[in-house]
Amino acid sequence: MEAIGKRVWLSLILAAAFLLIGVATLDDYGVNWDEPVHFMRGQAYWRLLTTGKRNYNDLPKLAFHFPKNDRYSTEVAPDFKDDTFFRRSYYQSDVWNGAWFLANDSPHPPLNDILAAATNWFFYQKLGVLGDVEAYHLFEVFCGAIMVFLVTFWVAAQAGLVAGLVAGLALFAYPLFLGETRFNIKDPVEACFFSFTIFSFWLAVKKSSPQWLALTAIFAGMALATKPNIAFVPLVLLPWFVTCRPWPKLTKKFYLAMLLMPVIVGVIFFVSWPYLWQDPLATLAETWGYYRHIGTAQQYQPARFYWHGFNTYPLQTIFLTTPLLTLLLAVIGVFAAFSNWKKDQSKTAFLWLLWLLVPVGRVTVPGTAIYGGVRQIMEYLPALALLAGLGAHFLSRQAKIRRGWLWVLMLAAFAPITLKLINLHPSESLYFNELAGGLRGAAAQDFPDWGLSLGNEYRQGVNWLNENAASGADLNLARGLLSNLPRIWIRPDINFGDHYFSGEAKKGEYVMGLIYQGWDGWIPEKAAYLKTLPSVFEYQVDGVTVLKIWHNKEPNG
Repeated sequence: MEAIGKRVWLSLILAAAFLLIGVATLDDYGVNWDEPVHFMRGQAYWRLLTTGKRNYNDLPKLAFHFPKNDRYSTEVAPDFKDDTFFRRSYYQSDVWNGAWFLANDSPHPPLNDILAAATNWFFYQKLGVLGDVEAYHLFEVFCGAIMVFLVTFWVAAQAGLVAGLVAGLALFAYPLFLGETRFNIKDPVEACFFSFTIFSFWLAVKKSSPQWLALTAIFAGMALATKPNIAFVPLVLLPWFVTCRPWPKLTKKFYLAMLLMPVIVGVIFFVSWPYLWQDPLATLAETWGYYRHIGTAQQYQPARFYWHGFNTYPLQTIFLTTPLLTLLLAVIGVFAAFSNWKKDQSKTAFLWLLWLLVPVGRVTVPGTAIYGGVRQIMEYLPALALLAGLGAHFLSRQAKIRRGWLWVLMLAAFAPITLKLINLHPSESLYFNELAGGLRGAAAQDFPDWGLSLGNEYRQGVNWLNENAASGADLNLARGLLSNLPRIWIRPDINFGDHYFSGEAKKGEYVMGLIYQGWDGWIPEKAAYLKTLPSVFEYQVDGVTVLKIWHNKEPNG
């Protein structure tokens, strides 16, 4: 019991640190440009499921938005008679409400959106302790924190406290994970549910427990109700189940529970998606067609990344964006997994290895595709961290280092990547390691998707504008939808819209644009013109400009 207590405390400390740091820094991050529609849909369905209402007609209208006590809040229309201050989310849209989404929803399942809306409802609308957008992002940070707990605890249980510490730190300090758990409403959430599905199944088999098997189905259902990535989890679980031959210990109740698992998964998927209720077969066909199209229909990378049909881009991206310490320890962990196959630890490590290989392999084999880095298969990250912890355990046994010095050594080993992440903050997800020459090297090589954060850096740009733009200034985005930059973050007197770009007329508007691989290919004529203008503000990450603001005016204007 004492050993279990130490594992729990170590896991809680790392998870709590991740959560507290995440909450303390939420104001520094922008939004992923996919998030606004998810926020609106989450609010619409949260209201539908909790009140039965399809609109916000009983809520006060939003009059304007303003910063209050360094938090961004919403003020209601002057004719609202209630004297109490009312916080209504910017994303509770009178246009894109429950009625609209029931008629026009996208093929993405919505459970993650609904849960993020729930944290917004509680921490922003009711308590007012977080800003509007930050209250949505709290849900993502929480998912990251409990993943840190799971990874730390699992490795500590299998290979000791030091190995658990290394695994937890490897995930905590993984740049893509640390960054995107602040502004990505889909992929970290899916990775969380994916992880707990695998852990619950492992524990269910170990204990021959129908109860843990039911939890496996619940987590799998939550994962499916977020993204269909969980459909590939049988490729992880079944080979391990067959190879490790646990069935002599399993009871009839266990096998009966296995038969009921698809029912539980299906119920969660169905209940959490109101749009599905109206025409389930058509919606499922639409969802299948959408994900099949984006995952198989085209090659997103240049031909040099393909070898006999296999796409090397995912592997190259992982090798170039994983901190070298974590990469080295994970490689050692793979070899350690097979050092003594008869041990239970090695059988568990085989599960972790399958967990790593399946998400990466499914976007590598001929006929499959991925774009935008490897955020879409983020479920590989916990497995990589687990193997890194195992690698640290293997090294420590070979070196026979005293435990006290081992703790110091492992903590010191993570100091360089920690300092690097502090330097990159709040753009941790743009990290490239020394093999790539950092972000500067990736940009010089024009590595696909370098600099692509899907909108996070807009926050830094709008902060500069709020401090420096003249009263009544006009603002236009170089590329993207107006929803990519929440209006509540922009100073109220600044005019913001698509129509403010004047080109050669030089009417004095500001133009803000993200700089990443291929940004100018989306808007060639506009980009060509902007490149002739001197920028008035540049936001740099690792010495590379990833956002520019231009002032489109006459030189002496």
